[in-house]
Amino acid sequence: MSKATITKELQHKLNNAADSVSLRQSCFDDLSAIFYAITQAVETGTQEHKLAKVGCYLTDDWANLCECSNDAIKTAIEALKGEA
Repeated sequence: MSKATITKELQHKLNNAADSVSLRQSCFDDLSAIFYAITQAVETGTQEHKLAKVGCYLTDDWANLCECSNDAIKTAIEALKGEA
């Protein structure tokens, strides 16, 4: 298998990974919005409110991790384009 073929295949796999991470990030963003809506719908200070705030924090954090991962994947894709 030639270097060009390997590079093209790796780019394809990295693009698939980037798509998957983007989808995951979108899901976490949606889930965060649901948790935020719960914080607005329930009385402040209740267990439900506290749990929803934790949910917001965690899903925002996970979405941010996905964004960082996606940036790293895109950087790798660009580096491979320079080698092609």
